Amino acid sequence: PKVQTEEPSFKTISDVKIKQENNYLNKSKNDEYQIDESQKNNYKTEPSQKEIADNIEHPSHSLEALTVLSQMSGKYILCEGSKGLYIVDQHAAMERVRYEYFQDKLLNQKHTYQPLLFPLTLEGRASLVLRESEVKKAFETLHIQIDILDDDTFVIRERPQWMKEDELAEFSNEILDYLEEHKTVREEDFRNQSLATLACHSSVRFNEYMSKMEMEKLIADLRACRQPLHCPHGRPTLMLVDHDQLWKAFLR
Repeated sequence: PKVQTEEPSFKTISDVKIKQENNYLNKSKNDEYQIDESQKNNYKTEPSQKEIADNIEHPSHSLEALTVLSQMSGKYILCEGSKGLYIVDQHAAMERVRYEYFQDKLLNQKHTYQPLLFPLTLEGRASLVLRESEVKKAFETLHIQIDILDDDTFVIRERPQWMKEDELAEFSNEILDYLEEHKTVREEDFRNQSLATLACHSSVRFNEYMSKMEMEKLIADLRACRQPLHCPHGRPTLMLVDHDQLWKAFLR
């Protein structure tokens, strides 16, 4: 039987009320969005692996072909589509692209490793030393081998080929922070959270200017994503100002 796919639902400018936005989006000093805990349920959370597999076979959301017009304030990419003007959050869009890239590398491909020229040592944490086997298992989920030395220092001697060496230290420390905060770890939640963190750190920031070619590449990559309409943290990657809204705004 023919599979029914739902029409993509985009947030339009009439849906965005400044007061409501300020209630759940707070900007931190480094220009990244933070989720207000009281409003976090307003966001669409990252789908499970089963939902992702279903979406690969029967995608329910898609993004039409867009023509890149310009970058705005080093933060947004303005695009034209058949439905109107699209405003793309460059950081959220690249987060989505990077997240699915890391996810595919981690889950779907053969794993190769790159030895580190100098082993990476991480500060010892007494609470985690007592959970050595759990810590090792968590890192192995991400294909990172970690050991604990006699002085309770953590050491990593190689990295997955798909991970940049300059990302490894910060990423590994954040994994240790996560494990310290969570006494019990559910593998899928841990993996999704870890990949979302890595995607965030490796994505273009606000106030970073992009060339036309870079913007076109990002939009093309976003269109190829399984879930192009929201970042791994659940925030929208874009909004649409449709033709009717433009018509009315200019009193036509």
